[in-house]
Amino acid sequence: MLPSIIERSEFERTVRQLSETMDGLSAEVQARKGVEQSKTLREIRLFCTSHRFGFRLPRGSRQIVCPLGSHVLGQELPYEGDWSYCCDCRRFWSLALVTEFSSKICPCCERQIVRRYLCDRCRVVSVESDTVAGHKEYKISGRGILPYCPGCLMQSPNQVWSHYCAKLDAELITAQRCCSLCEKAMTPGV
Repeated sequence: MLPSIIERSEFERTVRQLSETMDGLSAEVQARKGVEQSKTLREIRLFCTSHRFGFRLPRGSRQIVCPLGSHVLGQELPYEGDWSYCCDCRRFWSLALVTEFSSKICPCCERQIVRRYLCDRCRVVSVESDTVAGHKEYKISGRGILPYCPGCLMQSPNQVWSHYCAKLDAELITAQRCCSLCEKAMTPGV
């Protein structure tokens, strides 16, 4: 039996309404992702290793002070001092204030670190584990960090080197010609 013209127009109207609803939902999902991403660009998540306390500050803060102990963790992240960032727990911490820094475990989430990337521009050491963590914004590969460095928000250069850093007692990837942490020249090829 063939549908009548009325049934067909009713059907087409329903399909159009469903399509508009789906487009609206898709736009809402994209807007939420944009809000999350712009929030990441506006603020940073930090970790005080002394108090084992996480907190947030606006990106570009001149002085980074722990809200619990009122002590200074650093100045102008990422450009002043040595900072590290965990791709898993999405937190920065000052390498200078870690008294017993283990390059094998993140002091924030306590996951085992298997990959490291030292940014050639801002010197942030990004770390990552093999643990599957939801909402990873950054990923370290043999070509650098993707989509960009969490410190300076710049993409990795095309040429990177593998380097054993004596200060971290660990292998890392970087585009620096000379490691800013242990001051040793890079070995070409990754």
